Amino acid sequence: MEKQEYLSQSKYAEHRNVTKGYIGRLIKEGRLHLIKGKLNVAMSDAELDNKSNDDKAPNYWREKALHEKAKRELAELDLKLKQDQLVEVDQVGEHLDKIFSAVRQRLLATPSKIAPLVHAEESVGGARIVEEGQ
Repeated sequence: MEKQEYLSQSKYAEHRNVTKGYIGRLIKEGRLHLIKGKLNVAMSDAELDNKSNDDKAPNYWREKALHEKAKRELAELDLKLKQDQLVEVDQVGEHLDKIFSAVRQRLLATPSKIAPLVHAEESVGGARIVEEGQ
């Protein structure tokens, strides 16, 4: 049976090439455990290697890159909006409502305008010509 190697926090920090404060924070978080004031090197290495290689764990730099990308895209959209290269959906909807209302009003008014003219025509062909003229 092999003798397990135990190191102090300072020595283990040197072993992992990190600061003693980082190791202390990992101990407070419960990721590393002290045994009689020392760290079991094999256990601690396995725990840190396992957590570091976990793809599901959030990666600070990956998350920061995604955040910066989102900020850049929002800034680009804001710039295009200010340069009148983009139009907000609400503005388009309001404009279309106005256009459709005007078209509807004209269509509803058409029968009352052409009814007297169509009534005066004697043939269906003449009524169609009057209707197409409006």
